[in-house]
Amino acid sequence: MRVVFRANGGGAGYGIGHLVRCIALAEALALHNTSVRFICKAHPAGIQLLLKHGYETHPISPELNLEEDLQTTLDLIGDADIIVADSYDFTSQYLAGLHATGKLLISFDDQIDRDLFADIVIGNVYSAREDYASKIKSGTTLLCGPAFVPLRQRFQALPSRHIAEQCNKLLIIFGGEDPANMTQCAVEALNAYPRRLSLEILTGPAYRHQMQLAHALENSLHACRLHSDLSDPLPLFKEVDFAVTAASTTVWELAASGTPMVIFPMIDHQNIIARFAHAQRLGLVITNMTDLCEKLLIIEGRRERQDFSTRCQALIDGKGADRIVNALLDMWKMRRVKLHKTEHDPDGLESKMIWEWRNDPLTRQMSRATSEIAWEQHRIWYEKTIQDSAKVLLLASYDDAPIGVVRFDLLDDNSAEININFNPTARGKRLGQPALLAAERYGFDVLGLERLYAEIKPENHYSIKIFEKAGFVFFEMHNGLRRYLLSYKN
Repeated sequence: MRVVFRANGGGAGYGIGHLVRCIALAEALALHNTSVRFICKAHPAGIQLLLKHGYETHPISPELNLEEDLQTTLDLIGDADIIVADSYDFTSQYLAGLHATGKLLISFDDQIDRDLFADIVIGNVYSAREDYASKIKSGTTLLCGPAFVPLRQRFQALPSRHIAEQCNKLLIIFGGEDPANMTQCAVEALNAYPRRLSLEILTGPAYRHQMQLAHALENSLHACRLHSDLSDPLPLFKEVDFAVTAASTTVWELAASGTPMVIFPMIDHQNIIARFAHAQRLGLVITNMTDLCEKLLIIEGRRERQDFSTRCQALIDGKGADRIVNALLDMWKMRRVKLHKTEHDPDGLESKMIWEWRNDPLTRQMSRATSEIAWEQHRIWYEKTIQDSAKVLLLASYDDAPIGVVRFDLLDDNSAEININFNPTARGKRLGQPALLAAERYGFDVLGLERLYAEIKPENHYSIKIFEKAGFVFFEMHNGLRRYLLSYKN
């Protein structure tokens, strides 16, 4: 697969976090034989960050208007199979232009403030599916919530943090740019702290206040050590006892490492992150640096730090990028699934293949009727089904290899029950989700349905998992079966 990231960062005083999460996703993609390159506005800090990580990068002028930007991007996309878009600048029209290329489009979103024309939307950590209902279309896969926070591989599944009896080391970190120089403000505010600390100050690649910060460090009452643009901040995160940070991507990295923190929202759109972190008890929130010492004194208690640390690591496990890549691979495979309507089968080849799949022991175990089906009984059922106007029988193939059969039983003009049975040889190849996604699109786009129902045995955990991942919602038990519904969204 060839993946191109269209992301901005390192300009206008913010945005490095957008590139950091794209890098996290690029790292996870690299584990799947994927080539990656970036198209990015030519802000020096952002370009330098990407080059430092070894990514092929195509800078474009920051002076282009959005229409010119889109055309330049389309010219640079070339033979990419997948586009990942991440910027607050991208309007609905811009995303629609990328989507019109026919390539698989993944869009990051934090603000839920526009229609999202994309195959996969990576939503924010603090919203739920219903919050996005009016912004995405049927067929769009939505990945939102703490499970899908994309962090770099080094932050994945970290061990529980050891909490020291006493706090001595405090980390100060305010993102890649810190345009308001809150780093210096924190250093100066800490001169009012009642005892001496060791301050570990980490600045990012676009930090521009070195001289002012140096003066503040000279006048600090604490022992200070300055770090600049660390490629791997995790060892430093593990070394400190607590931290003060912006309400940015860094919150999730600190949470994954179990670092107790005080969180300061620097700009308006960070307020919602701060509110979420406060509600989940990931840390204490301040809106004024004059409150920093007071909050640090609260978090100094070992019990409080242990509580914060445990909650952080329980919520953010660092595996979000891998989960996103798995969904992306499912969608990519879905595009390689072909469905064709079965017809009269004089040679009996397709019919016999479906019969053999139906009589597989595991298939029978998970079916409504568990007894083995005789060939003559199946042959009659097959011919009757393909002639029934209230039924649609489809054979699914992946790269021309048959992988299963899909049946729609039409309930009325707008709804149908969907049934899927897989070729036993296709098991273990992660094709269930792609096949179901392809079947959904057929039902909505080709058959013009508005509702799809499914009934699944409670013990059929595999089917339950893929149907729920595909957006089906459980609504009742009926005759011992779990009933699910998926509704079409315009």
